[in-house]
Amino acid sequence: MIYIFGHRNPDTDSICSAIALSRLKNELGMKTKACAIETINKEAEYVLGRFGVERPQIIEDIKMEVKDLLYEDIPFVGPESSILQAFETMEKEKVKILPVCDEKSRLLGIITMKDIAMGLIQNDERRLKTHMKNIVEDLNGKMLVGQMEEVDGQMIVMAFYHKTLEKNTMLDSGWISIVGDNYENIEFCIRSGVQLVVVTGSHEIPGGLMNMAEKMGVPIMSVLPDTYMTSKKINQCAYVSSIMRKDEICALKEYEYLEDVYKRMGDHRHSYYPIIDNNDRYAGFIGRNQLLNPKKKQVIMVDHNEYSQSAPGIEEAEILEVVDHHKIGDIRTNLPISFRNMPVGSTCTIIYKMYCEFGLKPERDVAGLLLSGIISDTLNFKSPTTTPVDVDAASKLNEVLGMDMDRYASEMFKV
Repeated sequence: MIYIFGHRNPDTDSICSAIALSRLKNELGMKTKACAIETINKEAEYVLGRFGVERPQIIEDIKMEVKDLLYEDIPFVGPESSILQAFETMEKEKVKILPVCDEKSRLLGIITMKDIAMGLIQNDERRLKTHMKNIVEDLNGKMLVGQMEEVDGQMIVMAFYHKTLEKNTMLDSGWISIVGDNYENIEFCIRSGVQLVVVTGSHEIPGGLMNMAEKMGVPIMSVLPDTYMTSKKINQCAYVSSIMRKDEICALKEYEYLEDVYKRMGDHRHSYYPIIDNNDRYAGFIGRNQLLNPKKKQVIMVDHNEYSQSAPGIEEAEILEVVDHHKIGDIRTNLPISFRNMPVGSTCTIIYKMYCEFGLKPERDVAGLLLSGIISDTLNFKSPTTTPVDVDAASKLNEVLGMDMDRYASEMFKV
């Protein structure tokens, strides 16, 4: 998007020339938006209303904000998603970082590939807190007895002979048992009232044991992997919230100025930063290099060419073009630009000539704006800055409008 605007405390010529040039540029295939710095005066408001033209967007400055940059739309996972689901999302999206958000897209934390690796090494391998649906989804399982609900307990692999287990192991509702098709061990788990029995290898179990489990209120599920793979992967079924980072997040607001972002980046040297909107909803991720090497806002200045008259932050912008009728100011650029400056009474006169050069006729509303800008800045052709070029442009524009220019000028100046 290219922003086109006039000077501070904008007059009619400044407003009308910005809108008319934006319409011309858009007709030529560019993507531009007419803007105004500060409040539009009553005369310009009258002109816009007279010709049915929408007021331009009021901008406070042209400084770079986070929202002006291109950032990655990396999908988020919920806090109750499993670690394995987060890993698979990273693999699918070819990223090494994910946001963790609630159901309203509010950012809760982030998780990286390193967090997953360190979590599997450092976390208590015996403990599992997750929802049964995560185990069913991640280990390709199904419920045999009971309803899916949250589990939170110590895990045990029932690899010993059942009499050895009965002699040396005390099981209760705080345990999650992983067992193959050893029915004696399954019965021991049921009688002990464990929290969940996970039967590996997709084995079915006898109806008698299922009836017993149902009476005892012990859920049983069957999963596809064998006992070794189940014991290896079931830790990855834990909630992603158990390893996500919550305290060291440097989230950037969409409307935060880059100059303020740079101050915070010194204390948080991350490779990627999450972006949130004003309601703390997640919006995307942006890389450190993108922040440090941003593409500048592109602007076209009309009716002025001095820093002091322009939008705050103009020094940060990429100026593409200047169209003006005032003395040469102090604007500097790193690259050559189109700089059009003519000794005429109105910038709208120059915009009209640009229409003619491209072989285009301004639509009626634009013609009205251009004529109004010329009349206003030349004080209805009584200003000493008025030139024959202004008079000729006004005459040609009025061929489209058919107005009594003196009467219209009087009405406009009375506002």
